[in-house]
Amino acid sequence: MKKILCSFLLIFLFAEVHATHIIGGEMRYEYLGPGAAPNSKLYRIRILLMKGDSPTGAALAAQYIIGIFNNDDGTKVNGPAVNNNWAAVEDFVNPLPVPIIISPCIQPPPVLPYVYKTYSFVVELTDNQFGYTLAYQTYSRQDSRNIVNNQGATYTCVIPGLNVLPNPQTDNSPAYKLPISAICENSPFTLDFSATDTQGDSLVYNFCDAYNGGLAGNAAFDDPAPPPYGSVTYIAPYTGSSPMGSQVTINPSTGIISGIAPAAGKYVICVCASVYRNGVLITVHRKDLIVAVNACVPLTANPNFTPITCDGFTVNFEDNSAGNPDAWLWDFGDPGSGANNTANIPNPTHTFSDTGVFYVKLKVSVLGQCVDSIIRPVRVYPMFLPGFLNTTPCVNRPVQFTDTSYTTYGFINSWRWDFGDPATLADTSHLQNPVYTYALPGTYNVELRVTNSKGCDKTYTWPVTVFGNPPLSVFPGDSVYCGLDTLQLNGVGTGTFAWTPPISIIGANTATPQVFPAITTWYHAKLTDGNGCFTNDSLKVIPKFDLTNAIAGPITICEEDTVILRGTANYSSNITWQWAPSATVESPANDTTRVYPTTNTTYTLRTKWGNNCIATKTHTINVTPLARPNAGPDAFVCSSGQTSVQLNATGGLTYSWSPTTGLSNPNIPNPIASPTVPTNYVVAVGVAGCPRLRTDTVFVDVGAVPAINTLNDTLICTIDTLQLSTSGTGNFVWSPNYMISNTTVASPLVSPDVPTWYYVNLTDAIGCKNRDSVFVDVKPRVALNAGPDTTICQTDGIYLNPVSDGLYYQWTPATNLNNSTVKNPLATPLATTTYRVRSSIGKCFSEDDITIKVVPYPVAQAGPDNYICSGFSAQLQATGGSIYAWSPASFLNNRLIPNPVSVRPTASIQYIVTVRDTLGCPKPVKDTVWVRVYPRVNADAGPRDTSVVKGQPLFLNATGGSTYLWSPATWLNNPTIHNPVSLPQNDIQYFVTVTTAEGCVGRDSILVHLFDMTEDIYVPNAFTPNNDGTNDVLRPILIGMKELTYFRVYNRWGELMFATSEKGKGWDGRYKGKPQDPAAFVWEAEAVTYKGVIRKKKGSAILVR
Repeated sequence: MKKILCSFLLIFLFAEVHATHIIGGEMRYEYLGPGAAPNSKLYRIRILLMKGDSPTGAALAAQYIIGIFNNDDGTKVNGPAVNNNWAAVEDFVNPLPVPIIISPCIQPPPVLPYVYKTYSFVVELTDNQFGYTLAYQTYSRQDSRNIVNNQGATYTCVIPGLNVLPNPQTDNSPAYKLPISAICENSPFTLDFSATDTQGDSLVYNFCDAYNGGLAGNAAFDDPAPPPYGSVTYIAPYTGSSPMGSQVTINPSTGIISGIAPAAGKYVICVCASVYRNGVLITVHRKDLIVAVNACVPLTANPNFTPITCDGFTVNFEDNSAGNPDAWLWDFGDPGSGANNTANIPNPTHTFSDTGVFYVKLKVSVLGQCVDSIIRPVRVYPMFLPGFLNTTPCVNRPVQFTDTSYTTYGFINSWRWDFGDPATLADTSHLQNPVYTYALPGTYNVELRVTNSKGCDKTYTWPVTVFGNPPLSVFPGDSVYCGLDTLQLNGVGTGTFAWTPPISIIGANTATPQVFPAITTWYHAKLTDGNGCFTNDSLKVIPKFDLTNAIAGPITICEEDTVILRGTANYSSNITWQWAPSATVESPANDTTRVYPTTNTTYTLRTKWGNNCIATKTHTINVTPLARPNAGPDAFVCSSGQTSVQLNATGGLTYSWSPTTGLSNPNIPNPIASPTVPTNYVVAVGVAGCPRLRTDTVFVDVGAVPAINTLNDTLICTIDTLQLSTSGTGNFVWSPNYMISNTTVASPLVSPDVPTWYYVNLTDAIGCKNRDSVFVDVKPRVALNAGPDTTICQTDGIYLNPVSDGLYYQWTPATNLNNSTVKNPLATPLATTTYRVRSSIGKCFSEDDITIKVVPYPVAQAGPDNYICSGFSAQLQATGGSIYAWSPASFLNNRLIPNPVSVRPTASIQYIVTVRDTLGCPKPVKDTVWVRVYPRVNADAGPRDTSVVKGQPLFLNATGGSTYLWSPATWLNNPTIHNPVSLPQNDIQYFVTVTTAEGCVGRDSILVHLFDMTEDIYVPNAFTPNNDGTNDVLRPILIGMKELTYFRVYNRWGELMFATSEKGKGWDGRYKGKPQDPAAFVWEAEAVTYKGVIRKKKGSAILVR
């Protein structure tokens, strides 16, 4: 069983240091018997509290408040005291003294007038699964070297529940020893943390984290919180598992803390006791102790030797006494050894004359003035030999361990086995010949610790290699199979196989036996490897003799149909299929297949299961023949002659023609077709009982209108003759017969003297006809006007647009024209040019002229780019025209003049000027100019103001340019560098003038405050983080400091709220983003002065809201 003993002992061993709070305690529970209610138990709860004798410390109260919580659901067990808690009332009025163990050689002896009281009450608790947690919480733990101050303490214990308590499912808590021992710094010591358990449970001890006091603000806190409880915050390098440093350890079996004590001071120690009953972990109990280590070195006799020798008669003795003794006297308690019974050297060796118990005394002294002695027994009982044997160790198989230990004297009276299994803490036993099962293969160091009735205690360790069981798999799985077959079983694994039962099986000792049972049978496989480890597996074999099959599918179809036949059987695995006849079967070896019979057909399905079980089924399909369509011979019609034809289809019962266009009736075998375009008519023919139709096609051609093409409408001069050019195949007829050479040829000559329309008719070989016409306009002369003269800008183009009814044009000169033979050419002359145009109709023509005057574009100049400093203006100057317009207008004093001013532009800007000329080309021309603005000089003299103490050099550091000038030069080592050094004797303001490489200038200043005082750290005693801009942040004010090492803020429980090492940073009253309530907060700071001296300071500040 594992119990939690919650004992908090505060041991203060400094001379002239007194406790000011409760310094320790222990909470216990005692089972009194069954409760009055069914399934309940009666317990007496007792808390022991100790305190120091301080005139400022509160006396132990008459009662304290305890909270009880149900671990099943976390609810509070309501009691009669305040906040539904329980009051533990004092068992006696006057405190009793705590026993103090102090060596007489510690001078001066520390005064430790500690007292204690016990408090108790009786409670009836209902049985539950996970037990109950009891807790008392108090405030403050101060001045410890290994934890942060003011974190408080929680005294707690747990009554185990039914889920871990073996029968009779009752328990009493262990009790810790009360005496307190003195400890000297840097000296060997032992501190007894052992506890006694009245029920003989096994206790295992280890260091663990101490609990804080939660929300408790004083020792009278009356509302303890439920679990879980928070841990205290340790100060590095100390931790909960190493509370006094690496040289101090705890014996997990005895609970004795020992080692070399650390430097003088207070140290919080918490020990967890894991309690086992019959190898089962019950729970964990805690003991919390503040150890005060004194600055002393006591004289303490401390002989070091093996307390019992079970191997021989000779024992080596060693003096480990503290206090640097200079004289020794050993008395080995062995008068039978004569003169060898004593020795006066530090580290003697003695051979005892007989077996038995001898009491060895060591007496040490310093200059004969301080003497200490100690008597310790040594037992001499040789020939004590531990040992054991074990059976073959296999995973998940019980391993029998057999004790073979031997003793010559007395008898072996205890065994403690540790089976070395790191996966669990329950790998121990106190039986002589235990059994243990390992869950994983590997080598385990098994340890047997045995004792005998003479006090011999030896441990025998032997590596035991646990073998994994051989992997085994069997297949097939549980199987149903054809009972006429033989089934092969398969085992996969390395080792020897054995199959059972030996019924209807061949090769029972092989990995691949064959079985043929007549009834359902379970076969079991056992695989044993070379280490003797084995694995079992099994499978079930079910023979069947009732194979049947069936066919599903249609019995009547139409010719060309494809249908699906589905075969089924009452078994699905290891089945094969075969359809016949296979000629019209798509997949004859599948259970389901498509078939396409052309005549009536009977199909047979043969189903085979395994090798010997066969079933057969037949299925007949009747096939109805489809139509044999014939649409008749192709036909021909003409759009201007015979326009219809009789169609005639045969071969079936029903007829349907498509397309229906031009048909008299599409649903009869012989409709009249009158298509207007060549058409393929498709007839679909059907028979009775089958929806599927068959088709045939007849082509009906339609004669096209003969193509005819004559010349476009035109015009001629009265003196001209025109040929009417016409194309086409067939016979031509022209009308009217006016001024025409021939009316029946394709291209006659005409010479009308008035505008005339001529018409032509064309008839092809099958009588199809077409018609066209041409209009011949007649002009007596050519009208022409080349247009007015005009002006263009050089390099521009202009389209010439004469007014004329001519058919043909010729322009001269052709220079700079895109085409000299069109009516509207594009002209791009580079100089003034006169163009002549001739317009003609046949043999008639007219001519006219047009002059194009060419003038040049204005030459726009925006001037060179400008470069100015920020805050200055730039003068612009454009030339090349008569009218000017600048854009954008930003910063310009006038955008419509050639020379505007860009007034103090804030950034570089590009201006575009548009120039026009009223004397020549009227079109605008643009040019651009940049006004480049150098960035504003960022003159920086450093922080706006700073402070130094008298005698502290101030290292100035200006930035932002390439040359610097400081003024005034008072106390400066050089006013013309960026980083002069000042040794101010009074408050002063320095100004720095910064000039860049471009010649731009900037200025800044720094105000220096001189404090006539020593270097120090100042922190306000209150702050108001309400975001009003005043006193919102708690920050250190550094006077004469070159570096801030740290600034930390803690709450009343010692929890770190804020930390920084950056100058000027501070705490805004928030922790993890949450505003903290008004309260007092403790701060500490460390900084380095300008002289390199480390300064530390602590204090408190009030958060006000």
